[in-house]
Amino acid sequence: MGEAEWLAYRNPRVSSYSQYPLVDDPGSSGGFQSGLRFHNRKKKHGVYPAFRLPLFVQERSGSVVEVFGGIRTGTPGQQVTIESQLGHGKWKPVSGGTVALNSQGYFDRVVSLSKASKRHYRFTFAGGKSRSASVHR
Repeated sequence: MGEAEWLAYRNPRVSSYSQYPLVDDPGSSGGFQSGLRFHNRKKKHGVYPAFRLPLFVQERSGSVVEVFGGIRTGTPGQQVTIESQLGHGKWKPVSGGTVALNSQGYFDRVVSLSKASKRHYRFTFAGGKSRSASVHR
């Protein structure tokens, strides 16, 4: 989901998009099963957080990555801090990784750091933290 949102964000011809449907259709055959919730209205594990706080990390080179994310309920200028983790080590803020949300509630930052393509990433903000994401090659 994060990659799809990143692609739409980068394409100036995309003015809007939607998630259809919010809740899966009944039954396992036929209909749409692409909702954020199952037919019984229970949240799908991992899907809702990915929708609420999109995150996508694209490799530019072994030491450079582009980190894209957003907060659905964010406000323009709200600060987020991009963090990385190497292996099972501690999460640490990346240099130059504190960034403000734009008017659409997104941020897009290119960062350079050692072993950038081997790390996991997330972002933190006053209301919490995103899920983590590995690098897309």
